[in-house]
Amino acid sequence: MVELENTFPFQSEAEEINYYRNERPKLFQYGIYYERLLDLESEKPIGKERKYYKELETSLHDDSKTIVEELKYYRLDSAEKDNIWFVKKSEKCNIFAVIKALYMLQKYLDNKLDSRQIEDKIADFRKLEWTGLQI
Repeated sequence: MVELENTFPFQSEAEEINYYRNERPKLFQYGIYYERLLDLESEKPIGKERKYYKELETSLHDDSKTIVEELKYYRLDSAEKDNIWFVKKSEKCNIFAVIKALYMLQKYLDNKLDSRQIEDKIADFRKLEWTGLQI
């Protein structure tokens, strides 16, 4: 696919940016996600799974600290660096795929650490009661 991308003549810079910013990450996020998932599950030690997954969660958090600028750009849906980041020659053209894969991995780890349904998780929190004056 990379070979095809390298020889593909985009009609405009806008088309190239759209491809690397929006279309390519839709596919590449899964490649990144499953590669990391294979690594973390195949390296999982016997026993103490919870501790292992907590350590992975910490590692994922640390990974996200190394791309703070990119995360901000992604979350704010910024566009001012698109012509630098999302072109064929850029080293950052995969950053949105990486970010999306990190979100998927976080969701996976959340589920491994607590696999209950969301309703059951919410039930853990005590109900709020109004303690102020009634009007």
